Amino acid sequence: MSCRGHPAGTSTPSNRREWAKFGTAVVVSVVVFAVFSVPVGPLPGLGSLLDPTTGLWSVAFYQRGLQTQTIQVPGLSAPVTIVRDVMGVPHIYASNYPDAWFALGYVHAQDRLWQMDTQYRAAAGRLSEILGPSMVSTDEFFRTIGLQRIAATAAAAREKAGGLDATVINAYVAGVNAYISALDPPDYPIEFKLLGYAPEPWNATMTLTEGALIAWGLMGNFYDLEYNLLVEKFGAAEAAQLFPDYPAGTQYPIQPAAVTSSGASLLSPAAAEDILRKAALADPWIPDFVGAGSNNWAVAGNRTSTGMPLLDADPHLQFQLPAIWYEAEMHTPPFTFNGTSYPGFNLRGATFPGIPAFFFGTNGHIAWGETNTGADVNDFFVEHLSPNGTEYEYGGAWYPLTVYDEPIRVKGGGVVDYKVDVTNHGPILTEDNQTVSMQSTIVYFGQELEAMLGINLAENSAQFNASSQDWRVPAQNIIYADNNGLHGNIGIRSTGLFPIRANYTGRLPVDGSNASYTWTGFVPFADEPHSWDPPSGYVWSNNEVPYPPGYAYASSLGSLFDPGYRARRIHELLAGDSNVSLADMQSFQLDVLDTAAQSLVPYILRAVTHPADAVESQALALLNSWHYHMYANSSAASIWYFFMQYYMQDTFGDEYAAADASNLTLPQFNTLENLTINDPTSHWFDKVSGGTVVVQNATTVINQAFHDAVSHLTTLLGPTAASWTWGEIHFREFPALSGLSALSRGPYSAGGDEYTLNVAAGLTAEGGPSWRQVIDLRNPDNSLAIYPGGQSGNPLSVHYDDFLVGSYLDGKYLPFKDFPNQDSIPAASVESIITLNPG
Repeated sequence: MSCRGHPAGTSTPSNRREWAKFGTAVVVSVVVFAVFSVPVGPLPGLGSLLDPTTGLWSVAFYQRGLQTQTIQVPGLSAPVTIVRDVMGVPHIYASNYPDAWFALGYVHAQDRLWQMDTQYRAAAGRLSEILGPSMVSTDEFFRTIGLQRIAATAAAAREKAGGLDATVINAYVAGVNAYISALDPPDYPIEFKLLGYAPEPWNATMTLTEGALIAWGLMGNFYDLEYNLLVEKFGAAEAAQLFPDYPAGTQYPIQPAAVTSSGASLLSPAAAEDILRKAALADPWIPDFVGAGSNNWAVAGNRTSTGMPLLDADPHLQFQLPAIWYEAEMHTPPFTFNGTSYPGFNLRGATFPGIPAFFFGTNGHIAWGETNTGADVNDFFVEHLSPNGTEYEYGGAWYPLTVYDEPIRVKGGGVVDYKVDVTNHGPILTEDNQTVSMQSTIVYFGQELEAMLGINLAENSAQFNASSQDWRVPAQNIIYADNNGLHGNIGIRSTGLFPIRANYTGRLPVDGSNASYTWTGFVPFADEPHSWDPPSGYVWSNNEVPYPPGYAYASSLGSLFDPGYRARRIHELLAGDSNVSLADMQSFQLDVLDTAAQSLVPYILRAVTHPADAVESQALALLNSWHYHMYANSSAASIWYFFMQYYMQDTFGDEYAAADASNLTLPQFNTLENLTINDPTSHWFDKVSGGTVVVQNATTVINQAFHDAVSHLTTLLGPTAASWTWGEIHFREFPALSGLSALSRGPYSAGGDEYTLNVAAGLTAEGGPSWRQVIDLRNPDNSLAIYPGGQSGNPLSVHYDDFLVGSYLDGKYLPFKDFPNQDSIPAASVESIITLNPG
């Protein structure tokens, strides 16, 4: 569940993706090296790492000046040219499409090999092999979920189907391996040397395992278990008030236009808590969406200054170095596959190292991007096992468990004998007090690459929708724009597998032996939430509820979505501008107006009629003159932030404490906003302490929260409210994937918060816009893009972080221009030229 409350003065619990164990081991090892030069933890003796021929310093420094190279590689059918520009972005020119994807695999490995390897190992449950015993529990969780088993099955099925995706994967894998096979140990990326192991040959299962990791990160929630614990503590009626079936407040669903919850809790708290504990171990390794999710929107040509659509997309994921995304451009001639003619891959956009596809970008005819739907596609079943634990009951009959042997090799020697038991619903996640299994759409992962390649090739909405129909996991809000016809076309659809549940809603775990609780199918593609060329002239998604009230398949998509504040803001901006320009689209993407503040600050001003002292009077005056922008130089922004934290805690914290539920998730802020506006005498505003209830209302609690916020800021920054600037206490950080602080960047002073379009949740935001694109469909060469980090995973390269300072952090973009051939790239923009020849 999102929006977990936290005591004022602390940052929102982040999804920081750092290697706590590895990072600590590296720091300790450096100290030990200075004294003893002996092995520590998972690391080798660091004395050998200073060897000038094989150690750390053999990792090449960045070389300046034009570099040209011709390399003979096996697996190509014709020469391929790779031109890297001065930002390190590769432009790939091939005479056939398999060779182009081969080249993408080659440059992915060249720039991001260790990132690919470690992300695969995390998903496969193979971290213990390189990091030692501390990772065994994490590996056990990933082995239980079975991402690599799912990927292996999918790889075999896709190869057998003989689709375009199989051909592309095979070419890509060959390119990765062409690079790996040419490496000598001195050439290994630095992290391999630190950990003392060598890269393995790549294969199709590894690519799909990485894909499954991304999918799981965007859908692998355990909301049902947390909600189950809330029902245990508060009862079904009160829990439903805290987390209603349809989000509270003003909502702008993707498809403009009620669910009945299970009443009682079946799952024991011990079982729920055990699963949540195991899932938390895996959390640092999962690239899920952070804080408030993502944004995308598109504006029709009749509402833009160009006369053709403009499209924005910025997925919000964790910050890391090397960055999650890798920018590339690719050009191939037209081709025919299985009797169907295609225009060729002419792409530029964001790729994910390890996977051959462009997830964001344009092909000159259409543009696309995704946000996470956040649908509830994981259900939990309390299973009945036989006395000997080898069978499970279902529908009055007994069936044998499927058992997978998953031996876990551990660095330093030894193998953990681990087994995964699976029922007809899915893997058993716990046997602590109860036996609980999980049914998830993740098992259907496998054909998404075929879908994305189809989108990459599409030239019109019919082709785009045909390919989108093949996208199953994870459910995504895929936005679209093209330049066909007079003013082009725009559209968006929530696409994926949404289970149709019989006799239960999916909000709570149910009895696994009862065959009436089942999935009967999935929401038909035509009935998935969508909007196409709407009369408003714009489409959008910000992870808000995608369906309107009364939607027939509401229980299939779930009930917990983003609070909707970003959707309010983009709707406000787009509705108020009938001549949107490219510059407008950039400013919208960088906008930091908080619509939650816009809604509730007037209530603070009306409630706080008697400030306690001069400092509170100063703070009130700042709020009174504020226009709700979370600028780094705004003091009112700091007051609002801490007011939010205290208002949540002062409203719900006492009831949670009285119910022994302080460790559970507080409601989303829109629930509190709704109570403030529509139910200001709700019992949630009462003060509960030691069995005594003091009746209060919203005004009382607003006064208390305002006092608490001012008191906190006075202690933190002094008694002059004007000096409480947001940028003094609010930052963005970019942790190294390795956990090494020397390879991390930040903190950098920042504006925004979790409810602004330019997201920066908490006091230290370690996630946010991981890729920004603004696509002009009239003239795609005017398009812009940027992401935080750089192209290279080598910390000694200038391309490790050169997109950050002076560009991303300053709200600037880089040109996103199409270079259809090598000669079209200005000579001054060329950093290197690699020619790959068949060898």
